[in-house]
Amino acid sequence: EVLEVVGKLEESSPVMETINVNGFLVLPSQVESVNRLFERHQDISSNFHPKNPFLKTAYMNVLLNLTQTLRQSPQEVSKNDMADQYASLAYLTEAGFELGWLEMKLDKPLKQKCLDLEAQTAKTKAASAKAILSLDDDDIV
Repeated sequence: EVLEVVGKLEESSPVMETINVNGFLVLPSQVESVNRLFERHQDISSNFHPKNPFLKTAYMNVLLNLTQTLRQSPQEVSKNDMADQYASLAYLTEAGFELGWLEMKLDKPLKQKCLDLEAQTAKTKAASAKAILSLDDDDIV
């Protein structure tokens, strides 16, 4: 009898170690961030009660990504990123997270972004006005 090999045996993906922090399964690299969240905001998940551990982990990952994005300077955050941050905040709040403190932090870069855009608009208007004035000069042949 002859055996033929058809395809390869695929290795299963490695199992990721997770650690339970206040009912959330997180990666070892996330433990410090999650602990810090719960130390500073004890009631953060008081109204959040899904039973599915994978769903809880997914929500926590969204929250951690949101807090990481907020560490960026306002200049690094695009308009689309800001919209995504507000959508994530609404998603987490609707799920039961208490995030009033985070909303205030999110408003700060948004306000800075608006101030930056206003300053840029003012510069553009000034440059346009200067260009129009130079076209009105009698020295143009």
